Amino acid sequence: MQYHRPLAFILPNIKKWLIKHGRTEDVSPSEQALLARLILQQQDWANSIKGSSYSGKKEAEAGLKACLQRYLE
Repeated sequence: MQYHRPLAFILPNIKKWLIKHGRTEDVSPSEQALLARLILQQQDWANSIKGSSYSGKKEAEAGLKACLQRYLE
């Protein structure tokens, strides 16, 4: 089942979940950086994407969604 809520509304829940259950063996370095910067450090998208393989916010959002879906499988 998929829910379509803006990411800003669910970031606190994702942060709590990552702190409790987070693992990095299935996550690429770019995904790790994005998760750390955007969710754990609460940086904005521009700073979260710097130094990653993502070309922009839209691509990073898709990568984040895919990463989180893998976590939940």
